[in-house]
Amino acid sequence: MIDVEKLITQVIRGYVSMSNRSTEGNSISFNFTYYAMKLLGKNLYSNPWTAISELVANGIDSGAENVHVLVDMRDKEHAVVEIFDDGHGMSYTDLQDKYTVIGRNKRESEENITGRTLGRKGIGKLAALYLSPEYYLYTKTAKSESAWKINTLEYKDSDFPTMNRVAYNTERLIASDKWNRQQRGTMIHLSNVDLRKIGEERLKRLPLSLADYYLDTVIKCHILICVLQNSADNIHFTEIKKNICFETMYAIFDNTQYGYSKKLLPKVFVTKTDIRPEVNYPRETQVIDAGKFGCEGTMQLADLQGTVRDVPYKLSGWIGIHCSLDNEVLLRNTADGKKIRSNALRLYVRGKLAVDNLMSYIKSSQALANYIEGEISFDVLDDDLFEDASTSSREGYSLSDPRVKILIDISKKIVRALINERTEIGNKINNELKELKERELAEERRRKAEAEERARREAEARQKAEDEAQQAREAQQQAETETEAAKQETKKYKDQNRVIFSTVSEDQESFAAKCHLVKTNAVTIRNSVKTLSKKIDINQYRELGAIAMASERILGSLKYSALANFNLRDEFIQEDLFLFCSQFINNILAKQYHEIEFDLEQEGKVVLLFSPQNIALIFDNLVSNSQKSHSSKVWVQFIHEGSKTRITYKDNGFGFANDEDLERIFQFGWSNTGGTGIGLYSVQRAVERMHGRIIAGRNLPVGASFIIDI
Repeated sequence: MIDVEKLITQVIRGYVSMSNRSTEGNSISFNFTYYAMKLLGKNLYSNPWTAISELVANGIDSGAENVHVLVDMRDKEHAVVEIFDDGHGMSYTDLQDKYTVIGRNKRESEENITGRTLGRKGIGKLAALYLSPEYYLYTKTAKSESAWKINTLEYKDSDFPTMNRVAYNTERLIASDKWNRQQRGTMIHLSNVDLRKIGEERLKRLPLSLADYYLDTVIKCHILICVLQNSADNIHFTEIKKNICFETMYAIFDNTQYGYSKKLLPKVFVTKTDIRPEVNYPRETQVIDAGKFGCEGTMQLADLQGTVRDVPYKLSGWIGIHCSLDNEVLLRNTADGKKIRSNALRLYVRGKLAVDNLMSYIKSSQALANYIEGEISFDVLDDDLFEDASTSSREGYSLSDPRVKILIDISKKIVRALINERTEIGNKINNELKELKERELAEERRRKAEAEERARREAEARQKAEDEAQQAREAQQQAETETEAAKQETKKYKDQNRVIFSTVSEDQESFAAKCHLVKTNAVTIRNSVKTLSKKIDINQYRELGAIAMASERILGSLKYSALANFNLRDEFIQEDLFLFCSQFINNILAKQYHEIEFDLEQEGKVVLLFSPQNIALIFDNLVSNSQKSHSSKVWVQFIHEGSKTRITYKDNGFGFANDEDLERIFQFGWSNTGGTGIGLYSVQRAVERMHGRIIAGRNLPVGASFIIDI
């Protein structure tokens, strides 16, 4: 490591022993050996940008309002760098007594005209030697101008380098037009600068690096840069600006007067866009209390003479914590979609960058420490009354220095508070997401349980349907067997007497019992057909409809037999149709449906051949539907005029809801009353057997109507 303090002492001794520096001539010797120049010029900088920033700082110290930096990289192996300012410039005396002298406190000299001098030891000028072993210096004041060349290629370590006067136009300046328009200032022209290791990304960072090197609230000088990469590039200088993305910060510490805290957005996104929208919404940003960290106070420190003094100190600036490091999240928070820079906690002393990332001193092990960015000042580290707090290599600060200890202690507290704020909102989001997932899992478990229960019920329903279908088939077979037996028995009695059952006898009672048995099984068949109609494929309806029609005819025959007092004759009779219908309604249906009032009206009479079973089937099903639709009254009108016979049937039930119901009412298996959907299908078939037709309609204001034309 280079001990700068020791080396400067040696240089000063060398300077004191030198003579004959007062006479103006064509060369000026430096007050230090080439060995010292190599150490101080080449070994104190880690990259070209740092060296360039030191040369810019010299321009700022000269009282410049503008400092221009031109980097010509069209030939990267032999690049050219020009740095010039519009400061007060240097006379021959200034060059001799100031520029070529090291170990001189510029802050105490007359050139510190603004009181903002950054340098202290006067070694920043040697940054030029890091870039190139030879360079040109052009300087002009209101009274004079001169040009000089510094070439260290042929010096031995013990030699004292010199700067030699050259003609003003010896070296062609790239930015000559802008430089020549200036009335005063200084230019450093460096040729053969090797920039081959500078890639595109590092080149892009040059403006930001220069901007970060100075605290713009202290440095009022304009710094402008131009980079030439291609032969077609024109010289155009752009002022460098800091690129601090306050829009992506979740929390901030700010004890400045510049209102950095107001630059935060009221709300920012914290999570990635692929997280559930239920938790991915803007969160309110936080401004932490700057007064609780002890940012200013007094400490005891020994000055250069060894006297212990009470020294005031103050940490000022801002420190923020970004909401995320994910570019997708960061760009979502920025309105212009600008690229996000790398985060760093930058320390400034007297407006100049002292530590590019103070987090390396804080040594936080928390992952969120990478989210920290800030710019803070702690000027007590560079006070002329006290020793320089820098390490011997000037690459940082000594951790043993009490000023550094206080700085780190305060910074740690602020950083910890910011990390706690970010951790708290992160935990809140994670808890919200956890609760959401738990609710979804519970809902998934519920749906799964419901699906399993539904599957169980469907399996049970299928098994029940199969059982009922089997029962229906067995009931049908039994009914067919019993019906055949009843026919044989009826035939036996018909052979004995044409007018069967004219009087009540033991044989009549026996037949009535058998009819009751047939009726019971016919009802069983009807109920089974109802169940099957809801579960079978529509292609099986025709077969099922035939079964349903057969059961309805059996029930109609039984009800007709009751009207005929079991005096069964042929299937067709020739009688007064209206009289038969009226007797069937009054004697059979009125007793069965006692809750319904029947109003019958007859105009004329008609004698024709008809099936009593069909008539019984028609009216029994019509009245049954009226009962299911909660009718309290039924009107039946019989009219015969000429060759037309019409039966009009009406009730006061809930009728039909819409035209679609009227179109579907006679379809097998369809019902608007909760019935089987078999009855009206059978009615239509029975009317068609009588070579007639039936039409359904509404009985306004309420009820249903049916018109039968025969």
